[in-house]
Amino acid sequence: MSRLICDPNRPPGAPSATAAVSEVCRIPGNVNLAPEARLARTGAVSLPFHQALHAPIARRLALGRPPVPVTVHSFTPVWHGRPRAAELGVIHDADPAFARRVAAAAAARTQLRVALNEPCSPADRVTHALALHATAYGLAHAMLAVRNGPIARPESAEAMAATLAPVLRAALPATPAATAGAGGAGGKGCKETGPAGAAEAPRPPPIGGPGNARQHEFL
Repeated sequence: MSRLICDPNRPPGAPSATAAVSEVCRIPGNVNLAPEARLARTGAVSLPFHQALHAPIARRLALGRPPVPVTVHSFTPVWHGRPRAAELGVIHDADPAFARRVAAAAAARTQLRVALNEPCSPADRVTHALALHATAYGLAHAMLAVRNGPIARPESAEAMAATLAPVLRAALPATPAATAGAGGAGGKGCKETGPAGAAEAPRPPPIGGPGNARQHEFL
């Protein structure tokens, strides 16, 4: 389903959820969209997406195994005529700690140009899914934004996934619990410019000190 029909990562009432213009391209089917049509799209696209995502998170929380929701998006190298320098952006909602660690690990472990809160930030209202499914539960979280050129073909997308999976695993042990602190770390090639459906990865060793048996999983 194209996000131009209904973007589940935007609040249902936000104009960007059914944008009438994408960059400079007019989207005729979204112009003067009636509230009833917006509601139908929300019911067909956004609600099933969030319901499907909420279920495994709730189950893992009930088991004492808080997950780490990570959303993955792609972006164009040029927006409104302005080049975007980053090849990998790491965005966060309310808690920046895990995202900062991911950005630092990516800068240290890959050749990608990494930036925190680029090419967009929470101020752009792009973290709706994280707000619902991570921030609401105090979970560590991040949104990965990958430049679309390096993932244009299936094999290159698989290669990017193989590059980023160990980055996420490396960042995870530094997250002490389901609610991460605000302390972060910079990394070579990583800069911060803004304010504050992936597959499950193998569960890492227990996080925290003695007596803390809770484990994190990526979701």
